[in-house]
Amino acid sequence: MILQTMNRFRKIISAVFLLILLMIVPSTASAEEKIIEYFHGDGCVHCAKVEDFFKKNDIEKKYPMRFYEVYNDKNNSSKLSQYFQNYNVKSGDQGVPIVFIGDKYLVGDKDIISNFVIVADNYMSGKNDTEIKPQGNNQGKNLTMIALLLGALTDAFNPCMLGFLIVLLAGFRFGLCSCGFHHPSSDGTGFL
Repeated sequence: MILQTMNRFRKIISAVFLLILLMIVPSTASAEEKIIEYFHGDGCVHCAKVEDFFKKNDIEKKYPMRFYEVYNDKNNSSKLSQYFQNYNVKSGDQGVPIVFIGDKYLVGDKDIISNFVIVADNYMSGKNDTEIKPQGNNQGKNLTMIALLLGALTDAFNPCMLGFLIVLLAGFRFGLCSCGFHHPSSDGTGFL
């Protein structure tokens, strides 16, 4: 009789342990699924604005996030390309900074800063019907090619490199460079 009681007690303890285990495992799995993934690049001005926003608002402490730097890490860059495909990100929106929240994504510093908190809060609470209000990423869709090229030239202009080029050309012009080349104006056959 004592043996039967011990067997029954073991069965009850095993059933209770199994129930507790089943209640814990699904809640852990669902918590791990709710991760916000942020892709950025070192030296990216727009990414720096988003990271300042994250720091000022303690975003990393409030939301479960993973950060991926894509300029220097090929694995992260490949992962971002896969996300672009999985989320059907338009080619004009494929860049950094970008954040993936549930089935939504936010691109660019203005959209992320303006919409992150409400989209993330709704995602974490189970509401995934947030309407995202674009904050300027689509402004450049109707640019002419000339305006685009002028913008690219302005963005790529480096005053330090221009200064170096002027000093280098002046050195050649006035014979200050001793690199073994014959200066064309020294014998009267040419000039700069």
